Amino acid sequence: MKKIKVIKGDEIILRPLEEKDLEMVRTWRNQDHIRSCFINSEIISPEQQKAWYHAYCQREGDLMFIIEETIDLKKPVGTVSLYNIDPVNKSAEFGRLMIGELLANKKGLAFKASVLICNYGFETLGLEVIYLNVFKDNSRAINIYHKLGFIEDNCEISEEQGILHMVLLPSNFLCK
Repeated sequence: MKKIKVIKGDEIILRPLEEKDLEMVRTWRNQDHIRSCFINSEIISPEQQKAWYHAYCQREGDLMFIIEETIDLKKPVGTVSLYNIDPVNKSAEFGRLMIGELLANKKGLAFKASVLICNYGFETLGLEVIYLNVFKDNSRAINIYHKLGFIEDNCEISEEQGILHMVLLPSNFLCK
């Protein structure tokens, strides 16, 4: 089991993903409005989810958190991750951001979780860059990323795929 600490915020905590969370996360991930925002938008089977989790547990550079709302709902509501963590280049990919609980949508929890995990990446992990890929038509996510300080970077991603590559540097992070 990975040793990942809980990250505490005002209305949420980010706690490490556990095996008991797999079916809940799979159910969230398979919702049409969520999976259409992921590059791999296929329906995930229970077996695929378990196989992914066992591989995830072996990857040191992959940290996935459950977002728990602590004020009203007082339960897990989504996920967020830093992965492809490269300690040599001091970089990581941001992703797997979703609010799967319908009652938790449009409360700003995705933004709050993003602030916490980016701050964790810069302050605790010592990252110098956090990057992500997002579909150009995912305006809700892009708005969150701009509010954090991510800027568009046209390297690596082809225009025809409809994907933006965005980067966040500590100096651009607007939510310290």
